[in-house]
Amino acid sequence: MTSYEKWKEELMKDPEFRKGYDALSPKYQAIQKKLSSNYKRGARFEVRVKTWYEDAGYDAIRSAGSHGTVDVLAVLNGLWIANTLRLSNYWSPVEREEFEDWCKRNKCIGRFVWRDKGNKIQFKEVSNG
Repeated sequence: MTSYEKWKEELMKDPEFRKGYDALSPKYQAIQKKLSSNYKRGARFEVRVKTWYEDAGYDAIRSAGSHGTVDVLAVLNGLWIANTLRLSNYWSPVEREEFEDWCKRNKCIGRFVWRDKGNKIQFKEVSNG
């Protein structure tokens, strides 16, 4: 047992701490569930876009768990396409500018990717490095 585990075990024996911990637990669990649900929807969409590129003959890489600029990177015969994904079609002006600058710096095509009301994948090319 690590020192952290021992410390946690001792803390959980304290009735006052336990009372507060138990009161927060349902709220915390609800927040975690919502975050987990949103993450899963986004991850499924990233996998779907990656698969779309692979079916079209590209090599594609999904940047899982990152909070970076590019979510899916696809390449075919030296043509690099960086994709930033959203479940809806809104990107803030700051996000747009950051993504366009990234594409210019790395000399690649950039695409905003989202799904429409019919759950179809939509692409909008934003820059050509």
